Amino acid sequence: MSDAPPPSPSRRPRRRFRILTWILLLIILVPLAAAGIFIASFDPNAYRGRIAAALSQATGRQVTLAGPLSLALTPVPSLRAQDLRLANLPGGSAAEMVQVAEIEASISLWPLLSHRIALTRLVLHQPRILLERVGGQPNWIFHPNPPAASTVSANSSGAAQPWHLSLRSFRLIDAGLVWRGAGGDESIDVADASVTSNADDGPITLHGAIRWRDVPVTLEGTTGPIDDLLAGSATGNWPLDLTLSAAGSKANLQGSVADPMHATGYILTLRGEIAALETLGPLLPPGLLPAGTTLPPLHGVTVSAMLDQDAKGAPRISRIAAQAQASDLGTLLPGLKLDSLSLIAPAMDQPVTVNILGERHDFAFTVSGTLGAIAALRGPAQTAYPLDLVLSAGQSNLHAQGTLAQPLVLKGANVALSAQVANLATLSPLFEAPLPAATALTGSANLADAPEGFAHGLALTRLSLNGPEGDLGGEVAVTYGGRTAVNATLRSTRLDLDALRAMGQPLVPLSAMPAAPPPPPPAAPAPAHAEPRRVIPDLPLPVAALRSFDGDLRLGFVSLRLGGAEYRALVTRVTLDHGKLALMPSSVVVPGGAMVAAGSLDASGAVPQVSLSAQAPNIALAPVLAALGLGGAGQGFGQVFASLNASGATTRALAASLSGPLGISVVNGVVDGQMLARVFAPAFKAARVLPPALLAAAGSLPLRCLALRLDSTAGHANVAALVFDSSLLLLQGTGTIDLGSETLAIALNPELHLGRSNLKVPLTLAGTFAQPRISGGDVSVNDQHTAGLNGLLQSLLSGAHSAPPTSSACAPALALARNGQPGPMPDNNPGGGILNKPINLFEQLLHGQGG
Repeated sequence: MSDAPPPSPSRRPRRRFRILTWILLLIILVPLAAAGIFIASFDPNAYRGRIAAALSQATGRQVTLAGPLSLALTPVPSLRAQDLRLANLPGGSAAEMVQVAEIEASISLWPLLSHRIALTRLVLHQPRILLERVGGQPNWIFHPNPPAASTVSANSSGAAQPWHLSLRSFRLIDAGLVWRGAGGDESIDVADASVTSNADDGPITLHGAIRWRDVPVTLEGTTGPIDDLLAGSATGNWPLDLTLSAAGSKANLQGSVADPMHATGYILTLRGEIAALETLGPLLPPGLLPAGTTLPPLHGVTVSAMLDQDAKGAPRISRIAAQAQASDLGTLLPGLKLDSLSLIAPAMDQPVTVNILGERHDFAFTVSGTLGAIAALRGPAQTAYPLDLVLSAGQSNLHAQGTLAQPLVLKGANVALSAQVANLATLSPLFEAPLPAATALTGSANLADAPEGFAHGLALTRLSLNGPEGDLGGEVAVTYGGRTAVNATLRSTRLDLDALRAMGQPLVPLSAMPAAPPPPPPAAPAPAHAEPRRVIPDLPLPVAALRSFDGDLRLGFVSLRLGGAEYRALVTRVTLDHGKLALMPSSVVVPGGAMVAAGSLDASGAVPQVSLSAQAPNIALAPVLAALGLGGAGQGFGQVFASLNASGATTRALAASLSGPLGISVVNGVVDGQMLARVFAPAFKAARVLPPALLAAAGSLPLRCLALRLDSTAGHANVAALVFDSSLLLLQGTGTIDLGSETLAIALNPELHLGRSNLKVPLTLAGTFAQPRISGGDVSVNDQHTAGLNGLLQSLLSGAHSAPPTSSACAPALALARNGQPGPMPDNNPGGGILNKPINLFEQLLHGQGG
């Protein structure tokens, strides 16, 4: 029997508490220890089939676990699997929708007891995911299968319990996504993307670093709960707020979706900010832009739109707006700048309102109007895309209204153009060319493209231009892309080219336009024996231009004013084929009469070849004299013929190689003495004979004939005939003209009819075209009654008149000048001499006046 005292009442509760504590610890630790021993000894590969079956039942697709499984001992057990494969929908383009090199899944154990697969963390390494629609059904929507009879558990009521899948965190590492649509495959490379949620009913946070068509793209945003997404239980306000950033641009999509898994019932607002539109070109689907084109360099672009669905569930885009700020578009058109741009459309199937403010070479312009609906841009080819635009600049307007069959590739144009131009010169900066100051112009035309589109050519039909200086109409077609060809038919009832040319330089300075090429460096000092001054300019023929394109030009002008003369009834056709220019037989009423001409310029070879033939059977003398700047009165008609050819690349080379005949003839006309004085004054002064004023005082002189025939061979022109026979003067001459060296060697034999006497003064014309030398021989007088100068003085003092002797020089000279063609012959009564006031003439001779 122990003598120990019994425990005190105060120690009993403490002992009971320790015993109770140990009992509770044993209750907790023993199962945990048992669970730890179980987990440590658990081999997930033994449950591979059950796990695959559960995943297959939860997704409604066949899941294959081809690689080994492993379980990590963490606070939340983590299952790792390799080579996981998820089947595609039946009939898909590939048997498998997902292939994953490795998958990590952290699974909560307790939810398994209630048939829930609660994944707190799911990581896919190197997944390859195929997204497509199979028979209209998206393959990313999963429908769990009902459980098999052998695996069905029953609740208290005996009903089957299906497996439910929940996901708290999802991550893709080094993933490849392929969207397979009707337009082909679109691939996205995902370096790292994650979807996380802090609670089953909390919002989803998204983050992604992807690469789309070699352009880095980041994704940030939030959405509704992930369980609603997987279970398809969103009820109309599943929120969505996503932001994509790429190439300095940003797009935000914000709103709600009623059924996110099926992408239906959405109401979203899209807002975008694009720093430089051209940087987004690589992100566009292939084929959206025409081949060889890029996005325009628009900067400061903002876009907005609303996305929802119509009553039938079809996608609908409305409230579309796009703006752009100041942008330099010089790469599209030199000197072009955009100040602002605005595009507004109520909906995809509604017209687009356009407002553009821009400038070219600091000259402002505006473009306003409407374009067809955006939806029509990708519509059937036969759908006409309308446009109605007005370009306004410098108090002038250009209106374009019509349709484009294929607007994205600029094909099938049928556009009516009309213009009202206050002053054409003010528009010079827009066209980068000095334009004449033509005012009050109106015009219209119909614009169409080549069968292959504007990239290959255009055509203007029903062309009509009208203004104070005349009118012009017809058709013009230009094809390019390969070898350029221009075909035009132009008509005019009246066109004053002199008035257009007299308008001078444009009113608006073109200081901002590209400067003219710098002048060539100063020429080297002329050698001691410099080449003599030349008269024939050394101008190059446009050989390169003639070889660069082909053309066919038809002209029909009723009245054309050029060089102070009026040309009427001009009908001509000019063709150009690989450097061969041909002037078809053409007719024109030149000042004085009609002319027919034809010719060619063959620039296809190493040395250009030129030919010209012309014939004027009945041309008036007076307009010809006026056109030559000789002035004075003139009457009578003549004939002209030419058949010339030459070779060379410059005008001097052509002159030096000129070959062929040229003939001019006039009979039974009248000329003005003043004109003769201007022509022959240098010769009479050089010969020191009668003062030229005598010719000017003669008044109108009858002209029996004028005959000139030049026969050229390789630039050497032989004067085969030269006769000028009038009541005052009979001039005959022979000699040569060297067109290459521009030298003269001509003998002239003028014979003046003075009363009853004839004064003969042989002259020699030598030197060059620029510096001719005239020298005279001995003067001889042939008087019908008294020989010598004594007889001349008596005839002058007496004022006796007699008809000049009839010359026989006209007939043979005319035959040569007409090249053997028939024509009128001169009358035999040319009229009297020139002396109406012999006393005054005597005073002029005595005092040497008039010269």
